[in-house]
Amino acid sequence: MTTPRILYPATRRSVTAAYDGSLAVDLYDLMFLDSDDAKPASSAADTSTELGNQQAFGPRFVGLAGEAKLAVDPVGDIKILTDVQAEFDCVSETHEVGDLVTVDEAASGTALENQKLVVTTDRTAAIGYVIKRDATAASRVQVRLISRLLGNDTPRTLPVAQAAAIADPAETTADNNAAIDSILAVLRNLGFVAP
Repeated sequence: MTTPRILYPATRRSVTAAYDGSLAVDLYDLMFLDSDDAKPASSAADTSTELGNQQAFGPRFVGLAGEAKLAVDPVGDIKILTDVQAEFDCVSETHEVGDLVTVDEAASGTALENQKLVVTTDRTAAIGYVIKRDATAASRVQVRLISRLLGNDTPRTLPVAQAAAIADPAETTADNNAAIDSILAVLRNLGFVAP
């Protein structure tokens, strides 16, 4: 597995979360909040199904590990990146700008991957969205990941292709209405607009 790559370091946001020790954490692991401690995705309890695991993880997604920790490191704090654009390994598939992504399940079927994503249509499981189209199947994907717990205080942006589709806002043409409907669909998928 290839290490995730941060695309725009100047735009990332971070917080400090509790770390309870005894867990190894790699740089850029997908992290969730378990009670008051940030833990890597593979530490989440198994719900017996891939979708169940993803739906349990999504609402507790706090961000990416901004630093590595050894299992022997003492209890303390860990830096968490809460809003970041990055490139991750993913299930080999095509990607469209605005596609929702979530954490992938390990081949064992009993744990989530710490650094691998998959496209989803389930809003509950989603932790971000695709920011670069891949017309042919790719095993790396460029995404924006936003903390589900701390995302309300971070700016939300529309995928560029969706926002650029609107011409003159003063015109009420069928093309503009279609573009607005498309943008609203993306916002609904991301949970920013009620269905």
